Amino acid sequence: MSESSKVTLSVEELINLTAHAATQEQLNDTRKELDQKIEAVRHDLSDKIEAVRNELKSEIQGVRNELKSDIQGVRIEVSSLKNLIIATAFAMIATVAGAAFWVGSHINV
Repeated sequence: MSESSKVTLSVEELINLTAHAATQEQLNDTRKELDQKIEAVRHDLSDKIEAVRNELKSEIQGVRNELKSDIQGVRIEVSSLKNLIIATAFAMIATVAGAAFWVGSHINV
């Protein structure tokens, strides 16, 4: 090897270089550990979000069913009231017609 291609390091430089390599390895290990923790949290949150989504879907469906039932009840009540109004109107018409017939039959002209 020629003199020009040799690199000479002092002990301090060698220690610093070794310390830097060790620090890089620790940083890489820490990064991997954090990535694993982030992935675990992401997975846990995903499961919790899915559970909440399913719970909300169930509650929304329950509310829909209740509203459908309430609407059906209101329709039945409206139909009953409509029938009552029609029956009352028919009774009034029959009463007026009967009264008109009675008045007409008792008028002496």
